[in-house]
Amino acid sequence: AGPSALIGKRDADFYPPALAADFDSIDQGVFAGREIISEERVLHFPNGQELVMLTTKVPFKNDKGEVIGLIGVGRDITGRRRIEEALCLEQELFNCLVRTIPDCIYFKDRQSRFIRINEPMARMFGLRDSGGAVGRTDFDFFTGEHAQQAFSDEQRIMSTGVSLIGFEEKETWPDGRITWASTSKVPLRDADGQITGLVGISRDITERKQTEAHLREQAALLEKANDAIYVRTLDHTITYWNRGAERLYGWTAAEALNRKDTDLFLPVNPGLTEAERMLVADGGWTGEMRHSIKGGGTATVFCRWSLMREDEERPAMVFAIHSDVTEHRELEARFLRAQRLENIGALAAGIAHDLNNVLSPMLLGAPILRKALQDETAIKVLDAMEISARRGGDIVKQVLTFARGVKGERIPLDPRHVLNDILRIVEGTFPKNIDAELNFDEKPWPVVGDATQFHQALLNLCINARDAMPNGGSLHLETSNLQLDETFVRMNPGAKIGPYVRIAVTDTGTGIPPENLDKLFVPFFTTKEPGKGTGLGLSTVLGIVHNHDGFVRVESAVGRGTTFALYLPAMPATAVPNELLHGKEAPHGNGELLLIVDDEVSIRDVLAKMLELYGYRVLSAGEGTEAVGLFVQHRAEIKAVITDMMMPQMDGATLISVLRHIEPGVRVIGFSGIGDLAKSIDYRNLDLPAFLTKPFTADKLLVTLNHILTNPAKKAGDDGAVPAAPESASR
Repeated sequence: AGPSALIGKRDADFYPPALAADFDSIDQGVFAGREIISEERVLHFPNGQELVMLTTKVPFKNDKGEVIGLIGVGRDITGRRRIEEALCLEQELFNCLVRTIPDCIYFKDRQSRFIRINEPMARMFGLRDSGGAVGRTDFDFFTGEHAQQAFSDEQRIMSTGVSLIGFEEKETWPDGRITWASTSKVPLRDADGQITGLVGISRDITERKQTEAHLREQAALLEKANDAIYVRTLDHTITYWNRGAERLYGWTAAEALNRKDTDLFLPVNPGLTEAERMLVADGGWTGEMRHSIKGGGTATVFCRWSLMREDEERPAMVFAIHSDVTEHRELEARFLRAQRLENIGALAAGIAHDLNNVLSPMLLGAPILRKALQDETAIKVLDAMEISARRGGDIVKQVLTFARGVKGERIPLDPRHVLNDILRIVEGTFPKNIDAELNFDEKPWPVVGDATQFHQALLNLCINARDAMPNGGSLHLETSNLQLDETFVRMNPGAKIGPYVRIAVTDTGTGIPPENLDKLFVPFFTTKEPGKGTGLGLSTVLGIVHNHDGFVRVESAVGRGTTFALYLPAMPATAVPNELLHGKEAPHGNGELLLIVDDEVSIRDVLAKMLELYGYRVLSAGEGTEAVGLFVQHRAEIKAVITDMMMPQMDGATLISVLRHIEPGVRVIGFSGIGDLAKSIDYRNLDLPAFLTKPFTADKLLVTLNHILTNPAKKAGDDGAVPAAPESASR
């Protein structure tokens, strides 16, 4: 509408009553004598648009100074507000980074004065807070010698714009201390590219330096003959070669003397020219090199070269001591790998709770959707989604198990159960032009293994088969029992005499060229287009089968298809646990009132709907204090409490303690995305009748709930299931 259409209208004609009343109150304030009223307000419009408006209202007066109206000016500041919020977020992220990194981070102006340091550096300087360094320089904290060197380096960086990266510097302190730091300093530039200062990051490497010094001292205490010692001329001709050199390099003294060391091992070192230059300039050189040894192979060698001079002080010979540090470096590499694994474990443990929270609504919501669906295809898709969600939870556990350095759980398995799950996934997710079938020639023998790993291996093979049939085809899964004899074992490396189960995945796809058959299981080898394959699928399959003492065989014909056969040791006499519930309906409730506590809205809502669907009444709370209030209100009616153990503010353990103080006999089911909680002493002391690890299925919860309502005195077992409950549902 045009401006004329607004004449005579009121705010109530355009805005909701509450907002119009608020505007009217502001207008009355202007009429009452306030000269200027200015405010920012977020306005929501019926079309969903949201604007931030800066509104200014001033009184409109006549010639007598009487207020006869008001003048309002509204300005859309939505863009500005978003920019401000983005800047605030960036500032917070930057502050968080500076605050959490354990290294020393500092900023200096052109005069090398501190303008900001982080908390680790403040602690290193002995300051109460980081602000105590502002305006000061290195001369206020270090000895003059070190401060002057740092000042010279920084002025050179700021004048040339050339950064100093990974420089190891010796720091001397007024109290006599000596520390070492690995330092990087880079220039800071303004919007015009002008250098305004610098930023530095220093990591304390004192302990490493002390370790290196200690190793050198220990080496000096050893008989030097244990190291490789030789003397050479300036043109690299060897004149002396000790037994340590023989042991290290494999060349006898007779073979080495009068030959050039460059003929024996030095050519493999790219830094040789620079080392020679430093040797002549400084009279000595130390450093590590990778040297070849006789008969093939290499060794990591710590070299100490000293320049020997004649009477006239002219360089004459080079005295070299080489220490084999190959094993030390390998141990160091293993230690670093172990540290990385430890970090992966810590990271995995940290995110497991969140990942399981993501998967839980899928598993809990599946029964709700299944009751509502009529279409058979949709139900198959839902079954495949439920299986995938459950396997996702298993994979999270598997990652945690791997990262913690222990083997995954291996139990007797019926191959039919694994293959049925795979078939449901294939039928629910693969293109319809691929026909999948499953065949059991006889009842397969049980195998002992990790179900999640078997699923991963078979699913990898099925996905490869799918990719090999872009225009459709047939995918055939089958199992058979085999008793391998000596003849078969001789013809198949990795096989052993005894019972095996053969699981085969056959497709009618493009087949594999003979020249590629030997490369199939090589990591990162793939014939797929870039972006469509990592080359790790088959190497993973082989690793899983080998870890279960099995082997893999491949048969393929170009244009006709491929068969991958997994041979797994069988346990014919081993009993396999029954599939839980066997498709029976999970137990229903009889109108019992339950209290659900979880800070995750999605889990709380789906859990409530699922329980209501199975005959329970539900109260929900998003955190501990709210749960306590609801429990006090409905104390006489609540039959059980189902609570997450990992919540902000009041966690599950505290909530349970408070509820038991109110009602000692309250029945509680605890659950968490971190299964190890169930085994910790703190949670065992809670004496819970049941503890479930997310993600859990609706069947498992319903069986567990039915059990504790009828057997309230039972405690949770080590695996989080109720010991006396009927077969706990996990499928």
